[in-house]
Amino acid sequence: MAAVFGWYGPLIDLSKAPSHVGDYVQLLVFVHKSTPVQYKLSKKGGSGSGEMVRMDVQVGDDTRRYFPVSIWQKQLGSKIVAGDIIFLQNVKVARFRDVIEVRTDHCSLIQSLVRSDELLVSKGIDEAMKDCRIGITAKNKLHKVIEWLQRAGLASHDVELNSDQVFLQFFYCTIAFGLWWK
Repeated sequence: MAAVFGWYGPLIDLSKAPSHVGDYVQLLVFVHKSTPVQYKLSKKGGSGSGEMVRMDVQVGDDTRRYFPVSIWQKQLGSKIVAGDIIFLQNVKVARFRDVIEVRTDHCSLIQSLVRSDELLVSKGIDEAMKDCRIGITAKNKLHKVIEWLQRAGLASHDVELNSDQVFLQFFYCTIAFGLWWK
């Protein structure tokens, strides 16, 4: 049985995040890149095996081009694809020293709204948004983000490797290092 969560906090622009430190918010953002950065090694599998514990994601919207997000759940991290526009629900704004970031929590959800390949082939904003099942406020924000991407030319350029590609590179480097280290 799937758990059902309510929404905690408002849908905000990234530029407003500093005024929401400690609060739950909703974000509608473009994913620039995602990088797995922390793993829990498995005792059974030996060197090179384990599971992702944290993924760092660089996102942006029409109010702030780059903003950090930490994904702490494996199932959520697997939904992050560079070049997509995603809806982050029930995420918490946090401050660490001088850095403001957003972190997922036990009640966080991620919904992919527009895939990068749809942005490249769509003829207009309405076509890119046609299958999105979100409220009016979120649709207005999505419209702004797509316009921003089109103006900035980011839909086809400023995207790095997706998380699966980075994971495979990490995995192969770990194996190579493990074999070399022995």
